[in-house]
Amino acid sequence: MTVSIVGGLDRLEKDYINAGKTLGVKTKVILKKQTHIADILENSDAIVLLTSNIAHGVASKARNISKQKNVPLFQVHNCSVKSVGGTIEKCLKLFDSGECMGDCINCSQFAKNA
Repeated sequence: MTVSIVGGLDRLEKDYINAGKTLGVKTKVILKKQTHIADILENSDAIVLLTSNIAHGVASKARNISKQKNVPLFQVHNCSVKSVGGTIEKCLKLFDSGECMGDCINCSQFAKNA
């Protein structure tokens, strides 16, 4: 499983990757605007968007790709390693058991809860 983390702090990039590795997940981190962001996000099983430290354009692109390609998108305001790890655990729970928490932004349950 591949989870893309969009946003966060430069100094925590290795920690984000290690948080995923600990859970058995391949983690790709996008900290700033890159030319190949669409390719990375389209080939991900889930996207974690850290909204506190990201450019609006990059966040918007991640949301659009998530909706177009039907990739689960989890938005987290806190960019700590612990919150990223917890969100990756939610991704695993969703894929392993099919248990919907209703908090993916492109989920119909999210729209009902918002």
